[in-house]
Amino acid sequence: MAPMNIMNQNTINETRQIIGKVRLNHDQSYKWSSETSVNSRVRKEELLPCRFGACIKRIVNWAVAARRKYPDKIYWPPK
Repeated sequence: MAPMNIMNQNTINETRQIIGKVRLNHDQSYKWSSETSVNSRVRKEELLPCRFGACIKRIVNWAVAARRKYPDKIYWPPK
């Protein structure tokens, strides 16, 4: 169990304008009567390392740069 919360975030609409929206999430850092939270009980040494985190950032940065350079180019569906 975790308390629910509403977070503000941005998205892009069909006309490529940035608009605000709200998103429902669960607060896993909330401390219950035991003074512990889900996040504080995670054994970090047992987590698998993130292998491709930097690669994903580079791909996303490339995609954003390509969209800015060629805003009207349609890449999907392939012809």
